[in-house]
Amino acid sequence: MTLVETCKEIEKNPGIDAWRLWQETDLVEGHPWAAVLTKPSQTQGQLVTYYPALYGLAQRERPKVILEIGTGFGLSTASWILGNPDLEVLITLDLGIFGTQYGEKWNIDNVAFAQAKCESLVKRIDSKAKLHFIRCNTQPQGSDNTDVPVNVPNWREVPELLQLLDKYQVDLLFVDGKHTGDGCINDLHSFAPFVRPGGVILCDDLHEAGVGERPGSAPFEWAGQAVLGFRTFLAENKDTISESLIWQWPAVLDYTLTAPAPRPFGLIRYHGGIDREGYKQSAADCLARGDINGILANLTKARPFATQSQLYCDLGVLFAKKNFPDQAINTFLVALQKDENNCDALHNLALMYAMKQDFAKAMEAARSLELKSNGEWLLVDRIRELQQNAKAIPPQPPAGKPIVYPVHVKRALPNMQPVVYEKTETFDTPEAQAINKARMEHLLSLGLPLRGLRVLDLGGGVGHLAQWLLTAGARVFTTDVRAENIARAKVLYPTLRSEVADVERDELTKLGEFDAVFAYGLLYHLENPFLALRKIAALHPKLVMLETIISDSALPMLGLAEETGTYSQAVAGVAVRPSPAWIAMALNRVGFAHVYGAALPPDHIDYKFEWKNDGAHNRDRHNLRCVFVAAQEPLALNTLVPLLHD
Repeated sequence: MTLVETCKEIEKNPGIDAWRLWQETDLVEGHPWAAVLTKPSQTQGQLVTYYPALYGLAQRERPKVILEIGTGFGLSTASWILGNPDLEVLITLDLGIFGTQYGEKWNIDNVAFAQAKCESLVKRIDSKAKLHFIRCNTQPQGSDNTDVPVNVPNWREVPELLQLLDKYQVDLLFVDGKHTGDGCINDLHSFAPFVRPGGVILCDDLHEAGVGERPGSAPFEWAGQAVLGFRTFLAENKDTISESLIWQWPAVLDYTLTAPAPRPFGLIRYHGGIDREGYKQSAADCLARGDINGILANLTKARPFATQSQLYCDLGVLFAKKNFPDQAINTFLVALQKDENNCDALHNLALMYAMKQDFAKAMEAARSLELKSNGEWLLVDRIRELQQNAKAIPPQPPAGKPIVYPVHVKRALPNMQPVVYEKTETFDTPEAQAINKARMEHLLSLGLPLRGLRVLDLGGGVGHLAQWLLTAGARVFTTDVRAENIARAKVLYPTLRSEVADVERDELTKLGEFDAVFAYGLLYHLENPFLALRKIAALHPKLVMLETIISDSALPMLGLAEETGTYSQAVAGVAVRPSPAWIAMALNRVGFAHVYGAALPPDHIDYKFEWKNDGAHNRDRHNLRCVFVAAQEPLALNTLVPLLHD
């Protein structure tokens, strides 16, 4: 969905009005505007669209990390919190000098007021958001957000803020600081680099020159100035901005409390922030060439505020990922020489020692980690578990002797045929119902544009999952290789278009034209998944939705597995377990320019696991599953993570 479409949708249905928002956030009592905020009727509250606009943006963009320039008294901060259950980190910056600026009427610590109210709101609605209220000056040295001399540190002098900007990429930047002069453009120059590629920048009060609160009234002090800064930024960054607009709908009450006073927003879809993943990939490329200086240079670009210790820790992680354990250990030790309290380095060092089966050193590092983190990092039990489960490292074969291959494969019986153990009722077990509910609720939460699409449901079984797609407004044609499943689907869902089709042997183009392909629980049951993906690509769908059991490996690999011949399993009894890298590479090579993984997993234990790169496809009696999306055009959704790089 474009920003223009998002704004239009919010105007039609913001999800809340200002009256209810003020009540639910409990920001009226004690607020300097209390006399105003408690006077308007509910109808007048509906005239205020400024905060519902923020609420609506939070609901639709679902930013996990927000950076806000200008805390004020917390109304906008509270709007972000209330509108976005996915919010994880909110950093809000302010001078905190309202008393200095405006005298007795505003003689209140606005930052303390906002912090108390917003932290109370987070607890009351059980939000997972971590709030960081930071007093600092975002303008260049020698000025501040209002040209009132105050003793507030510059943002580059606040260690807490620098650490946060180093740790997180910003999904939404809200610039509501100094409006006059170069205030807006200064804040954009300072903080836009920390916006993740594809994130949103929002500026407010972009009034044109000469515009005031009401027609004929004196123009706003900043009229024509903030909007000039916004447009200057657009011109400077035209190659890294995919969308922009000035949105006239947001408004507050004017001084008569009877009419709205517009507060135009400027919105930008920005791709010019620090490309951390790109720099990390460049660092990995330098590692392959043995260019250590190039590695550190790229890691520094990825983390401009990182310490030398943190950069060496990142270098150690690169060595570990490339399977250079000795170099990784030495690099983590260098990181600890530069900062003995670097918990990331200690954590990685302990795990690397454990991988080398040096459990004495691993346990020493783990205990040191617990002490230095005051118990926040707990690794001792994990090291003990690894030690108990460790197997002796097999010795290398001596020179001249035959290689002993680590292969343990049972010979198949002659003419072995799969046996059908269950009938179509296998789709209706409590276990099947639970995972299907988690799968489909997750799919519908991704924000994919399903309404009106012609969707081909491959391996659709008895049609249960198709019903969720129909509910989302899609037009669905369900297929399955087993005639028994399709017969059952026609009984259960007489109006559902369904037909027997074999994705590995039939030409799917004979089924018709489709906008999207839905293949949940299919790929890992196939003997020839790459062939199936080629047949899917031949349909030229705009969108492919895929869920599969995976092999936990960083390599593009397929694991073979035997399956029983139940009605929900492999037809031939032999199937595969692809790795995420295989899926991304295969989808791209058959013709999809964009491949994504889900940013968050479905709410089911099969999807919630720790990557170990051990090739496993099940762990603790649970399969390892992931969700993927492929598309011809880029999908600007923060629910998806790109899996391809240039």
